[in-house]
Amino acid sequence: MIGSAARPLCFRGEGNEGPLPYFDQKKAWMDKHVYDRWWNDVFLPAVRQRHRGAKCALTMDNFIHP
Repeated sequence: MIGSAARPLCFRGEGNEGPLPYFDQKKAWMDKHVYDRWWNDVFLPAVRQRHRGAKCALTMDNFIHP
């Protein structure tokens, strides 16, 4: 999930973590910084844990690489 608030009100307090990883970005858009954090902190660890060296494909929609 991407939102503009650094700590959304709904996630504040003990035990109020969201069900998905949350990233903040000024306009709540996926940019290269959010993508890099997601890639390294969420996607790669999950793939490494589940696939243990097997090949994996990632399909993305509307991905524009500068």
